[in-house]
Amino acid sequence: TVVSAIDGELASLRVVELPMAAAKRAAEVLPFELESLLPFEVGDAVIDYQPIETHEGQLRLLAAAVLRERVREHIALFQGGPFEPREIAVGAVALDGLRALCPELTAGRRMIVELCERETNVCALNHGRASFGRTLAVGADGLPHRMVELTQGLRQTLMAYRAAGGVQPDVVHLAGKGAL
Repeated sequence: TVVSAIDGELASLRVVELPMAAAKRAAEVLPFELESLLPFEVGDAVIDYQPIETHEGQLRLLAAAVLRERVREHIALFQGGPFEPREIAVGAVALDGLRALCPELTAGRRMIVELCERETNVCALNHGRASFGRTLAVGADGLPHRMVELTQGLRQTLMAYRAAGGVQPDVVHLAGKGAL
């Protein structure tokens, strides 16, 4: 199966809570919940979600929104080529696909920090499923002179994760390239 990922800087990832009564209609309700949170019009976006957990009558979802035009452009990259993606992941959340290669990622609460050339992806995993993701606009090519910016971005990301109900990870995995 071919899985592709849209750059996290082109997407909006949000943790959203819905009453369990709305679980079957999540696809219908979600656009209304996201409307005030997105930096673009909901009607111009492709929206998808995956459940994180249920707690005290609430369903927590990880919702992704990407402008339709960006999705079209991404799909067009594969036209005429030998591969066609079966699934399109979004930014840092694509890292949850590593659980197929690293079974230890399915145990407990983990966090993956991937240092790429131009960005840094952070994905929180709850028993192997993404529960939070963020892409920072600082990567290995900005180091060492942007180290303070990267450190601040990672701190803010951890605070946002905790504010969204995330629990302290048991283990943090560092991946990618570059020297810290």
